[in-house]
Amino acid sequence: MKKLINKTGVRAAAVILLMTVFSACAAVLTFAADGCKHSETIPMAAKSPTCTEPGYTEGVYCLDCDEWISGHEEIAALKHSFGDWTVTQAETCCESGSRYRTCQRCLTVETETISPHGHTEVTDEAVEATCTTEGKTQGKHCSECGKVLEEQKVIPKKDHEMGQWTVVTAPKCENEGKEERHCQNCEYTETNILPPHGHTEVTDEAVEATCTAEGKTQGKHCSECGKVLEEQEVIPKKDHEMGQWTVVTAPKCESAGKEERHCKNCGYKETKDLPPCGHKAVPSRNAAATLSKNGSFGGSVCSVCGKTVKAPKTVARIRRVSLSEKTFTYNGKAQKPKVTVTDSNGKKLKNGTDYTVKYARGCKNVGRYMVTVKFIGKYSGGKTLTFEIKPKGTKIKSLTAGKDRIEVRWKKTGEQISGCEIECSTDKSFGKGKVKKLTVKKGGEASATVRHLKGGKKYYIRIRTYKTVTENGKKVRYYSAWSEKKAVRVKK
Repeated sequence: MKKLINKTGVRAAAVILLMTVFSACAAVLTFAADGCKHSETIPMAAKSPTCTEPGYTEGVYCLDCDEWISGHEEIAALKHSFGDWTVTQAETCCESGSRYRTCQRCLTVETETISPHGHTEVTDEAVEATCTTEGKTQGKHCSECGKVLEEQKVIPKKDHEMGQWTVVTAPKCENEGKEERHCQNCEYTETNILPPHGHTEVTDEAVEATCTAEGKTQGKHCSECGKVLEEQEVIPKKDHEMGQWTVVTAPKCESAGKEERHCKNCGYKETKDLPPCGHKAVPSRNAAATLSKNGSFGGSVCSVCGKTVKAPKTVARIRRVSLSEKTFTYNGKAQKPKVTVTDSNGKKLKNGTDYTVKYARGCKNVGRYMVTVKFIGKYSGGKTLTFEIKPKGTKIKSLTAGKDRIEVRWKKTGEQISGCEIECSTDKSFGKGKVKKLTVKKGGEASATVRHLKGGKKYYIRIRTYKTVTENGKKVRYYSAWSEKKAVRVKK
């Protein structure tokens, strides 16, 4: 130990440190047996044991005599602290396996081989032989790997135990029969063919011919199967002895008549049709079509039986009477809409042939006018329609905003104008909120002022003209279409 410390080159430093730390202890140290005063000592720290090496407690080592003078007791090695085994390869009945475990302190891994655990024997039961299947002796095999440990031997099938023969299909004149017998222990069946036994002959008597039925010569057949053994030949029927023709039903316009005669020897009769005598046609009554009913024409009926000889042609009812225009704008000229008349089949009728049109007088100035349609020819009735001529509109030229008002200027109107109507609203669609209206009752005016408006608000303005007309003693006002709207904001 002394030589080791000398080689480190730190002996002086260690002595100084030990002299300082243990100076108080030097006085109490006893002399060793060899008389060393232990003046130069060094303390050594404890060493913890490991799984494979021992450890030591704390101690003091003398540098003079190279001996431990206190402590430094050996602590036995701890040995490994292994965890549970982990199987890496499971053993089988025939092959080895392997496993390992790890020390929880030093992580040393220990491996181990797992020996095969041997076969698991299972008995294969013996199978008794029958007349349909072979049997087997008892055997053995491993339930894990399937290896046969004791092989089963085959036992041959038994013979069938057959019952009595039973007829399944009886033999016939020309057809074979069949009999069967069955094994009493299984479904095995044996069959045997039975030969045919031949025909049983019967005589078919001859039949004399009459005027209603043919006759036959003598023949023969089998009474069992019905087969003809000797064919009977047909003897033709005799002719009827007929009487005179007698009328049974007289002929009519469309219906045939009938006459008959009878055989003197049997109930046979002959009939003969007598042709219809035909209709005596006269014209049928025509019916004009209306707005609600179909009409008919060109038919005829029989003057004898009253039946229709020629079906009349149907005239479809009038479904719609319409005008090409229901509204006109005044232009100083007479304006008349075209009339269209269609039937229920969608066919257009002809003016002058199927209907006439009469317009009210004038058809020039603003107002409502009547159109009278009268149905003629194959049609009857009529319908009255109306159309309107409205005043010509105008448009806004300018809007001038004041503090609580807007001055509106428009294009000066012409003839057939009684006045103008102005609408003012904060809603551009004129549908929400309050709409302020101003009526100008003079047709020649070209400006007006809308008052009592809110300052700072944006207003939309539109204008239309009107004409007042007296109809049936009452005054009726006709309006033009609204002009395009314009907007302006009122000053605050």
